[in-house]
Amino acid sequence: MIPLSITSSDLARLAKLSVALGTIAAAFVVAVRWNTFQLSPVSVLGQALSAAFSAPALGILVVRKINWRYPWISKLMGRRMVHGLWWGELNSDYIETPGASTLPPIPIAFVIRQTYLTLSIKSYTSAIPGESILETLHAHPVTGDANLRYAYQMTRRANAENKATLGYGDLVLGSEDKELCGDYWTNSPSSGRIRLTLLTRDCDDVRSFTDAQRINDRLKAVSV
Repeated sequence: MIPLSITSSDLARLAKLSVALGTIAAAFVVAVRWNTFQLSPVSVLGQALSAAFSAPALGILVVRKINWRYPWISKLMGRRMVHGLWWGELNSDYIETPGASTLPPIPIAFVIRQTYLTLSIKSYTSAIPGESILETLHAHPVTGDANLRYAYQMTRRANAENKATLGYGDLVLGSEDKELCGDYWTNSPSSGRIRLTLLTRDCDDVRSFTDAQRINDRLKAVSV
């Protein structure tokens, strides 16, 4: 079961949507059965109240299931989009031995699955997969600036290590919801920066770094 990943502002918008849907549904029932309403208002009001309670529940079920990949839904509901396959580089400040240079940029892919109520992140490098354990997408109510903040776990199983690393990331969402850039920290300890660009909103079949790299290479070939 995926936990909810919404802010108080998201809940407020959902509450307003529920009230609007309930009001519209009740008004629709009264309008359709107007002649009956004039003769027997109590029976029609009962049906209107039933519709008023049912419509919000149906609306919540819909927004819970729909992948957040359509700009018009994002604008309508006021929730920014991060759903999709993202590709970019991780620049770590980790140094293996004193005096050594830092590691070269590491290709990394993010697979973010988002609905209005839920959010999950999986990261892939060629060596280590990672998965978020806590996520939030927060947009400032005044400036509109959006940050994707998440805690995650990476498990290294190469060479029988079976080592888990915990970390935290704070990425800024920009370029019309098509770029993520920010910092990360781990308990290794290490830190660094991540820059990602959206490849596609269609990420249902991406389950590994190889899958993500294949899509990135294909899109590069098409754009040449």
